[in-house]
Amino acid sequence: AAAELQVGGTSPTSRWSWLTGAPATLLFEQTVPGELPPDALEELPAEIQQRVGTLGQASVVARTLTWQSETPNKTRSLHVVVTSNEGKTHIRIEERLNQLAGALFGGLVGGLGAGAGGASLGVALGVMGSAVLAVALPLGAVTGSYFAARTIFSTMVTRRREVLQDLLRHLSEVVSDAASDTAGDRLPEGAKQPGRLPP
Repeated sequence: AAAELQVGGTSPTSRWSWLTGAPATLLFEQTVPGELPPDALEELPAEIQQRVGTLGQASVVARTLTWQSETPNKTRSLHVVVTSNEGKTHIRIEERLNQLAGALFGGLVGGLGAGAGGASLGVALGVMGSAVLAVALPLGAVTGSYFAARTIFSTMVTRRREVLQDLLRHLSEVVSDAASDTAGDRLPEGAKQPGRLPP
């Protein structure tokens, strides 16, 4: 089944996606038929960490696994919730990149762009004596740094989206396999199984 994908749907920063070039929140949700046994649910954190390439903290309460990871500077915040009950398993993966966007655009546009713009302003007026260049050079520096930040952020979000999609597919497969194994174990005595003759 195809995953239900929502990207930045309810995030306060989603309205600025056109400005940053990509949403600052990635949200993936999917419901898979079948339940995970408790022992399989407790093994999922290792699967998650292997797929996303980062360590996190996990807790299992009432058939619900919550796994989260956050960098010290909070430029990445990833949450995974897997709830397994009533014959189905719901997977929710959310990653917030708001702080990353702020650091990237603030550093390149506010730091590099403004700094280079100020230097070019002095050159244009003091050395070249041109009022036109005094406006064009700083504007070009800021604009160039903005598009550089936009391109970098968009590329990073695309890569994170691919990682999370892969994680969603993998977790769905784990649930489906576990549900199939559980169903096979619960076959009534005397029921036919592939490759076996009835008693």
